[in-house]
Amino acid sequence: MRLVANTVKHAEGKSAVKLRKIRPDLFKNPILKKFEFFKLPVNSRPLFMPLAGEDIYLSIEDLKNYGETIVKFWDELISAMYEQN
Repeated sequence: MRLVANTVKHAEGKSAVKLRKIRPDLFKNPILKKFEFFKLPVNSRPLFMPLAGEDIYLSIEDLKNYGETIVKFWDELISAMYEQN
């Protein structure tokens, strides 16, 4: 999630390079999925405007997973704080 956030905020950089290695699918335009039989390469050009919705493609499922992870983190943090008192 940190790599996605940094990539969206800062465009091309260390986070984008790392993210491409672990989630190359995020850099492939979902519209091109119907043309997979052409074996098009994953977009490897530098990111230009990811904050404007260009060049990185998060699915609704990705966003739901990230949202659930954030909620779980805060729930666990609050629980840990109450256990200490």
